[in-house]
Amino acid sequence: MDAQDVSSVSQALRYTPGVFTEYRGSSNRNDEIFIRGYSYAPRFLDGLSYGMGASSSTGAIDPWLLERVELIRGPSSVLYGQLNPGGLVAMTSKRPTSTTINHIQARVGNDKLAETAFDFAGSLSDDNRILYRLNGLAKTQHTQIKDYKEERFALAPAITFLPNEQTRLTLLSFIQQEPEAGYRNFLPAYGTVKTTPEGTIPFDFNVNNADYHQSWRQQYGVGYEFEHEFNDRLKLIQNARYSHIKQKYKYLVFGSLRKDNPYILERRAQQEKRETDTFGIDTRLQADFDTEKLAHTVIIGIDYQWSKNKDNLLQAMGPEYDLDWRNPNYHYPIDISLQKPGDKSITKTRPVRDLFARSDPMEKLDLIRGITPRLGASSYL
Repeated sequence: MDAQDVSSVSQALRYTPGVFTEYRGSSNRNDEIFIRGYSYAPRFLDGLSYGMGASSSTGAIDPWLLERVELIRGPSSVLYGQLNPGGLVAMTSKRPTSTTINHIQARVGNDKLAETAFDFAGSLSDDNRILYRLNGLAKTQHTQIKDYKEERFALAPAITFLPNEQTRLTLLSFIQQEPEAGYRNFLPAYGTVKTTPEGTIPFDFNVNNADYHQSWRQQYGVGYEFEHEFNDRLKLIQNARYSHIKQKYKYLVFGSLRKDNPYILERRAQQEKRETDTFGIDTRLQADFDTEKLAHTVIIGIDYQWSKNKDNLLQAMGPEYDLDWRNPNYHYPIDISLQKPGDKSITKTRPVRDLFARSDPMEKLDLIRGITPRLGASSYL
């Protein structure tokens, strides 16, 4: 991530084989990642599911708050529960460390980029029994589309307690506020990659109306990681986190070209209000032992996940929203009398019991076997 100087998790994976990111071009408001052809890859933060599978409910954590981003290809249900077989994205938050870190940076760049960020870490006690980490950033930047910009503020404090050599407790939290979460829209192939007798659509062309726009998002989470070693071969690990994502959007979005005039963009007026709450707790017992030339790691545990998603979507379509890109009229009044399909509330609980075994004969072969009975329930209101 440092080498690429990425500004999103999607950018961190852009050169990874088998992964397709940023498929919306400059309109990547969310981290929408395809793995091996499967859309909207699930994302895990510190070993627990983050957000929901739908593209508009996933949010996007700034990579400055992360220590690393990993890609796990292929089926991983034995370890992570119900997932698509494409794979998943595993994100790890920055952790407290006994190594002193005092880092402050500021930068400016293209599209009126202005950013300042900091990262502090170290020990709060002489015996290194209490460690801390505090990182955050403030950023503003104009988008490719004129009249729009992105604003982001993020803070992530963490603290680790080490009461003895066998026990570790880390408290993790973050909050990310985006008064301007960015621009998200589309342009047709005809007029961009395909030329027309009338020329091409400008690369900074605005499909939306500047006076009919809102892009706001807030995310926060709090959790912990606990680890206790009973002896050299047996240890208990538990992770838990509650997170909340709230989003508000208002815009005119491109749908298709008008059939009788390919220079006119058919648009729909849309408003979105989304709230996603998730809670997860994962407890596992890990045993390490050897039998002759085989080294074994056996994990048995239980994983409980609960999520609730509230969506309120308003839409309206009609010729009054059409826009001719050759001579756009952005001053047409928008009728707010949008159709309301109703609020949709989804409450989902999923207790999962996982049994995982791994054998490493002579450190040359990995054999993974798993038994994963699971129970789940969903309710729609």
